[in-house]
Amino acid sequence: MSGFDPHNPDRWQRVVGDVVGEVRGEVRGEREGPTLVCVGGVHGNEPAGVLASARVVERLAASPGVLRGRFLALTGNLRALRRGDPALRYQARDLNRAFTDEAIADAQGAPPHARDPEQAEVAELVTELVGLLDGAGFPAGSALLDLHTFSSPGAPFAYVEDSLPARRLGLALGLPLIVGLDEELRGLLADYATNRLGLPSLVVEAGLHEDPGAVAVHESAVWVTLETLGMIGDADALAGFDARALLRGRAGRQAGRFYDIRHREPEGDPPVEMLDRARAFTRVWKGLTPVAVRAHADGRRRVLRAAADGILFMPNRQQRKLPADDAYFILRPIWRRFVGVSGWLRQRAWAHRLLAALPGVRPDPDRPHTLLVDHDVAALMARDILHLFGYRVVRSGPSPYRRWPTRAVMAVWVLGRALLRVGGVLPTGRDEIWVVRRHRLDVEGFPRPENSR
Repeated sequence: MSGFDPHNPDRWQRVVGDVVGEVRGEVRGEREGPTLVCVGGVHGNEPAGVLASARVVERLAASPGVLRGRFLALTGNLRALRRGDPALRYQARDLNRAFTDEAIADAQGAPPHARDPEQAEVAELVTELVGLLDGAGFPAGSALLDLHTFSSPGAPFAYVEDSLPARRLGLALGLPLIVGLDEELRGLLADYATNRLGLPSLVVEAGLHEDPGAVAVHESAVWVTLETLGMIGDADALAGFDARALLRGRAGRQAGRFYDIRHREPEGDPPVEMLDRARAFTRVWKGLTPVAVRAHADGRRRVLRAAADGILFMPNRQQRKLPADDAYFILRPIWRRFVGVSGWLRQRAWAHRLLAALPGVRPDPDRPHTLLVDHDVAALMARDILHLFGYRVVRSGPSPYRRWPTRAVMAVWVLGRALLRVGGVLPTGRDEIWVVRRHRLDVEGFPRPENSR
């Protein structure tokens, strides 16, 4: 084990700790059991995840024989953390938007002396993660935790991609579970780990940056995940407290709820200032609920109102903002029975054939598990039906939020236009086609370890 030394002036190290369970048998040269990779501090003002993973490393190292598999804890934005500035999320670019194929290639292709700080972090983290792979990939049941905190008061929550294996991992925590963020943002570390490494990923947002209780939330999430993956027997015994109860208590009324991202609002230029009344997980109405103010250089102050009906989420109160940052999101609550129906449909081949046979929808002849969807049909169904069947929007045209009564009125002419396009009467441009694809984990599955719960 290499480790984290809180007494070291240069305390932030890439490898917080690496604990490997006892070998009880060799399978293709692998140690027995899953691998859980834990990454904290992807933003420089979010050290809570690193501190929490250091606690877990210390307890696991002091309890030989309890761990089945491997627990590796890494620091994300090492250079920003070492600056010691509580307002510094990143130096040149947001590291949690830098894990696209293009950005990774740029970072790896640049000479080390020419990389900006976040490019250096990307190159080093990707090397670390890819180095964990062998010819057979990660052991069955492996996963990645990405630990964050946020800037505005609200309940802690978890985010996963909307695949069935990732859902199971997220629901085990009992925190409010958010899906759909991967459709709004590119370059997430969790998205890269899932879709490039085949490693189901769970993002945990534990509370305010400055809240010391966020460390306990992260620690609880790590213990529960270790138990869920079958890597330890009793999370509470190792933690020294009831980890699930702590998570439920911090989540409060939001515990166990399920939400889908409905709208993302960028900061813009100049960035907006969130109103005091704009609190996370509060109800907002399109065009009616004031949420922010944009102050212009000429002294004008324009009040911005919610861009959709739903639940306000992650209002940005960071001290430093860039125009491309997120101002806020709006969520749509999902009925848990709907989640169950979705899980059943995704596993039925006939259901996917039925979806592909709808007017304006057709399979992509060049890419498996991918559909091409006429924009008018997509606008009518929004993402609800696509998500029900487990499809992620890869490329889309503009689709402004509309309430259900408006959608119902639109249905007649929208489906008529779609049928005319299918019949070749109306042309269809590239920008009028949405590309939607099934989640990799829904297609390939997620083999569970034998001892998982």
